Amino acid sequence: MSGYTLLSHQDRLLADHLKGVWSLAETQLLGLSSFDRLPALFSEWLGEPVTQDQILCLFRTTLAGHDSAKATSYFQTFIKEPKKPLPFDKNLKSHALPSAILALRSYREEAKTHSDLFPFLFLCIRYHHRNLPNFEVMNRRSDGFDLLSTQFKAVNYVELKSIFREIGLTWSDKVQRPEWELNDENDLIDELVDWGFDRLNAKTSLLPYFLFSHVFGTLLHADKTDAILKDHIPESPQPLPVGMVGRYKAQSDFTDTPLNQIREAIFKEVEETCLQKTTDTLFSLNVPTGTGKTFTALHAAQTIRKTAGLKGKLIYCLPFTSVIDQNAEVFKSILQKEGLADGFPNLIVHHHRSEVKTQFNRPEAEEGESAEEWSDRDRFLMETWDGDLIVTTFWQFLNSLLTNENKQLIRFPVFSESVIILDEVQAVPHDYWLLIHDTLMEMTRFFNARLILVTATLPLIFDPEKEVKSLIADPGKWFRNPVFNRIHLDLTFFREKMTFEKFAYQFTAGYRADPHKKRLVIVNTIKTSLILFKLLKSKLEREPIQPEWIYLSTNITPKERLDRIQQVKQATGPVIVVSTQLVEAGVDIDMDEVYRDLAPFDSILQSAGRCNRNGIKKEAGTVFLLQLENDKGKSDSSLVYGPVLTDITRNLLTSEPDRIPEPDFFRLSGAYYKKVHQVISTDTSRLILDQMYKLNYESAFKNFELIKDTGNKQAIFIQLDEHAIEVWEKMKSISQIPDRWKRKQKRNELNGLFQSYCVSVSLKNLIANRPVLDEDLGYWIPAGQLETWYDPITGFKFINTEPVFV
Repeated sequence: MSGYTLLSHQDRLLADHLKGVWSLAETQLLGLSSFDRLPALFSEWLGEPVTQDQILCLFRTTLAGHDSAKATSYFQTFIKEPKKPLPFDKNLKSHALPSAILALRSYREEAKTHSDLFPFLFLCIRYHHRNLPNFEVMNRRSDGFDLLSTQFKAVNYVELKSIFREIGLTWSDKVQRPEWELNDENDLIDELVDWGFDRLNAKTSLLPYFLFSHVFGTLLHADKTDAILKDHIPESPQPLPVGMVGRYKAQSDFTDTPLNQIREAIFKEVEETCLQKTTDTLFSLNVPTGTGKTFTALHAAQTIRKTAGLKGKLIYCLPFTSVIDQNAEVFKSILQKEGLADGFPNLIVHHHRSEVKTQFNRPEAEEGESAEEWSDRDRFLMETWDGDLIVTTFWQFLNSLLTNENKQLIRFPVFSESVIILDEVQAVPHDYWLLIHDTLMEMTRFFNARLILVTATLPLIFDPEKEVKSLIADPGKWFRNPVFNRIHLDLTFFREKMTFEKFAYQFTAGYRADPHKKRLVIVNTIKTSLILFKLLKSKLEREPIQPEWIYLSTNITPKERLDRIQQVKQATGPVIVVSTQLVEAGVDIDMDEVYRDLAPFDSILQSAGRCNRNGIKKEAGTVFLLQLENDKGKSDSSLVYGPVLTDITRNLLTSEPDRIPEPDFFRLSGAYYKKVHQVISTDTSRLILDQMYKLNYESAFKNFELIKDTGNKQAIFIQLDEHAIEVWEKMKSISQIPDRWKRKQKRNELNGLFQSYCVSVSLKNLIANRPVLDEDLGYWIPAGQLETWYDPITGFKFINTEPVFV
């Protein structure tokens, strides 16, 4: 813009940045039903009317005024030569707090403002570069207040006034006040503190949490989008074509089996339900394992979005990264059949090991644009879910809703008018049921979003009668269908506790009776899996018919786990797999027999889903339930899952017959969840919710662990093959890059591949068998020394006897 000289970044005018940030947010917000309902939500919470104009003014002033104090001479001196030593106190270049004051002055002069919205504007701007603390800490005066008088005297008010007016922000003499009037501003802060404690202690409601997080997240997203993408902001992705899943199924070579007929019937019934206009926001897809839930859930989400006229994203959430990659490959195939790009902007896959893909059609050469900047943009688009279909983890989804972290809250606005699928929802820890219930109920209302719960064992997180609309009229009829007599649960071994040696004896006897089956043994800890793998192998090493032996746990690298799952699927002869519970949810393998150590009933049913999965075997598969104990008479089940859930399961099955057919699983699952709902503690959830009501962000989430921490662990890189050596050498060369930002960026680009060759080991086991330590990249095992620390079959070598989970 002509005449402007102030910078917001080294390569961006402040006027362009402030105007760009508001323009981005305006485009994203206006026209969304979730924005239109904000006045009613604010009014509900405050108990007095708040208008649409007042909400619009709040957002405009917050976003367009968030960097206003970059107009000081101190910041301008810094930004022009960031590496040059400053001739003044470096804290004088800070801009968040003085920007909050300047924007608030402007907001107070606006005729459309509402005083109860002051804290939203002030605190969002003050903390937009930081993680959110507790509300009681947000208003402390000790953080930079002593510098404000000096900073305000250094503001270029002439140019700032012009920028504000061009954007449509109010400017008056009270805004342009170079002298710092301490008493007046202290009175203002006192008002904010009083407001917070009066309003937030008045009632228990999640509305202030959603309202504040939404304003904050909108600011973060627009600010970083403008700063990182600059003039390369892509257009909003087009909705993927409804019907693409059905067309893919029709073009695929699916044989006409009874199970496939049921899959198609379920698909059609769900489609008809989704085509009906409804005010419901919470749906369930509760059907047996192996009935094509992935296809049906995606089609349901697309249909619901179209029927409801929603403009948001499709967000597909799964509990484990291995299942995410598996489902993502299916979605890519669907897109390819449609002739669509199988990546950005149609599909984004995001988890902690995600590889950063090239999202942009980059110009061959553009002055001033480095490879690092383009890579930053690629990562930003992935991490902000800037696509139509997002495939991600429960962790990423819930930690975008329940967090105080800046880097996670940037995704908060993404949920507006979205359809979110929680596949294998039973994986949510029981002690968070109340928290998840209250948060997701408020989320669907606040954002006008939709939620689809997908599972074969619907947990009672929500009331199935009052809160959830089933996409299937009578789920029980499918569980009772004769086709779903694929397996039975055998309790003969379960009736008494069994040592490892005795189990090996029974297993060997079964193998000798029929050595041609595919068998899967699932236990609860790595330690037990290692013991049983070696024990069973030794017992059967002289048998005339030798099986293919496969070991699975997090003790081997993610790359090996994926390779071995494929090996199981492709095996044509006898196979014995010994695994931890990582194969439970969504891993598409089909075994003749499954042996499962005691676990909560929902986990047992997930394990059972790996047996005769496709229902094409001549006879029903058998799932043997065990109660294993080590040589000290102790079991892993209570250690891993706690005594409450295992006791409920034990009591549930004690009175059942030795052979439970699959149609009875639906009845038992309902009884199990009913009992869990009665006895499970809500203390953890209530503690978090109580802090959320008060906007105590840091206290609320400091102990929120969706994935339970099983002790301090250390990643170890394994030079498993030639490709691993190449990845290590690339990462090592990156560590030599002098510029730390470029170094970080290059590491991020390679992180997905790097992590695929890593295992996480507890510090106790690491100390007992410590590998090589690299000063740049941490612990690693060179290719030439694998035999010292890493077994090619069972992974990292343990010296002590500490139990290790998963």
